[in-house]
Amino acid sequence: MVDHWHHDEKTFKWFDHCGCCACPEHNPTAAGEPQSPEPVVYEGAAGLTAAFRPFDGAPIPLAAGPLPGPGVVAVTGLTPSAAPYDRSARFSRHIPSVPTTFYEVDRFTVLSLDLQPDVDLSGSVDAGDAAALAAEWDRKWLIPAGTNAFPLKGFNDVALPGVYTIALAGPSNVVARYGNVTVRGGESNAVAFPPGSTLETVLVQADGPGEAALTLSFQGTGAAAGFECETQVEIKAWGVDIVSTGEYPGYAISPLFDGTTGKKWVVATFPEPRQASVAWNVRLVGKRSGTALLKYQRGTEPEEEIQWSGPSAELCFEDGLLSASIRLNDGPGTAPSLALSSGVVTISGVQQGDRIIVEETSGARDEIAVVKNFGWNDLQRLGVGNLRIHTDFDALFPEIKNAIIETVLFCLDVSPLRDQKHQLTNDVFQSTGMYAVSYTNFQSDHPGLLLLDIPSTRSIGIFPLDCDHFHLGLEAADIPPTLAGKKTDLMNAVSSALTGGYPNFRTVTAGLLTDLMNSAHADPLHISFLVFHTYEHNSAFPLAYLSPDATAYLLPGDPIRNVRWSFITNASPLLTYPGQEHDATWTNSNDPPVDLCQIQLFVTRKGEIVLLGGDGYGFVADGQVSDALREE
Repeated sequence: MVDHWHHDEKTFKWFDHCGCCACPEHNPTAAGEPQSPEPVVYEGAAGLTAAFRPFDGAPIPLAAGPLPGPGVVAVTGLTPSAAPYDRSARFSRHIPSVPTTFYEVDRFTVLSLDLQPDVDLSGSVDAGDAAALAAEWDRKWLIPAGTNAFPLKGFNDVALPGVYTIALAGPSNVVARYGNVTVRGGESNAVAFPPGSTLETVLVQADGPGEAALTLSFQGTGAAAGFECETQVEIKAWGVDIVSTGEYPGYAISPLFDGTTGKKWVVATFPEPRQASVAWNVRLVGKRSGTALLKYQRGTEPEEEIQWSGPSAELCFEDGLLSASIRLNDGPGTAPSLALSSGVVTISGVQQGDRIIVEETSGARDEIAVVKNFGWNDLQRLGVGNLRIHTDFDALFPEIKNAIIETVLFCLDVSPLRDQKHQLTNDVFQSTGMYAVSYTNFQSDHPGLLLLDIPSTRSIGIFPLDCDHFHLGLEAADIPPTLAGKKTDLMNAVSSALTGGYPNFRTVTAGLLTDLMNSAHADPLHISFLVFHTYEHNSAFPLAYLSPDATAYLLPGDPIRNVRWSFITNASPLLTYPGQEHDATWTNSNDPPVDLCQIQLFVTRKGEIVLLGGDGYGFVADGQVSDALREE
């Protein structure tokens, strides 16, 4: 074995000590006469160094000559063997009674593997690890999980032909990489180490907490068959783990939290009493205590520590759990901020696609993606002029793109001078279904409507189920045959894509939905229009819509939540009335108008409005989650 400063030296040969002392065991006789009173003589070695270890003292280097007394001879390789048995140590002993001097040649094959980890987690194996690596280290390596890979230096002192293998025993969240070879826990794979002596670097990374054992081995082939060696390092990965602390069975859309490793996400909500918060907690696995730091990353910007909005507090892990639970809220800030109250840390000002990072200050971390509807605060951060339609719908007529964007802006507007607020005092309201039909004396005829001074929606999306869709309508008694065919094509495509997931659904249906919308707009005989329905979550009883401040009910027919855009000259969003207070249905049997298509929508982290035609309801949640996880 080739010795390294931090490696335990091994003894490979015990030699005959005959003549080294007076005891009978070390002085056998022949025919009643002592075999030899002469000591064993060390003649020298080829490719080896030798040391003498007295039974009662410290080792000393061995020079040619008689062995100095009772003890053991140990040899160490200088360089790896190029062929089997190419190293030797020579000994002699003179037997006067013969008289003859006898020689013994002991042959060795030198090969060795050793592993030296980045114990101080500096990112390199260097002198900084020396203090932790004594002559007898326990070969246990502690690394933080959920962070970058750490190097493991391999001393490859094998020059024989053969095969190297890296094996990992343990969970699959521990990974070793050498070159283009990746080995997960429970796997083994051959690696192409060059013949020694070389220094190789194996990178080890833990996606989550766990314990594993990494073994590097060599098996000789050809002339070296039967020669083998191995070395091992035990790995203990400790880490931070974000976990849910509650169930939310009353929500229309579930789940609101997903703890899948590497794809964790949680819904950010609107401050109470508008919506109950989704709380989550953090545990420390493999350690009991530590100090926590909260960071965020927005888009491609660098990670930043989240600042306290008021008095700061230290967040600690105690008995393996973070001292406070965490919830995410909408908020007006340009960056997220922290506040601590009653054992709950509220992070306000988050937006769709943000990554919230919980880091134990020694290095371990976990992160979770923010899934959030698009609200007024998000619009201010994005900039009104940057809200746009997703590129999959580039072929959509500019008039239709503008209508969707302008209606979204109208519905979200919370400013004191918003157009919607002026319309609340109107005494004449246009029909939701027919442009030419109006309802007069509205204020006196409908005293239970228009009572809430609120915007037409809190947010765009399905978390909560709020403004998640609009309808494409046509003021016609029957669907024109051309449009009927295009609708059928879209519905057929929808049916074929229902099991393929969100990206596939959007890709399959985008072109057909664009064609249907453009064709309806271009119909020369009928007015096409859009109807946005908002505050869709019914939390008290069927067809009852709770106001955001939880003090009053917004009836389904309230104009606040029935917003129409007619494709006419000088069009703009209008609050409209469907004809009944307790039902938002704006079509009447076979009478005009017709509902060509319900179109779901949400806004991506980049400020793009995605449209999902037909039965796209089930894919809005998938789309928001996929976008938040940056899977596209």
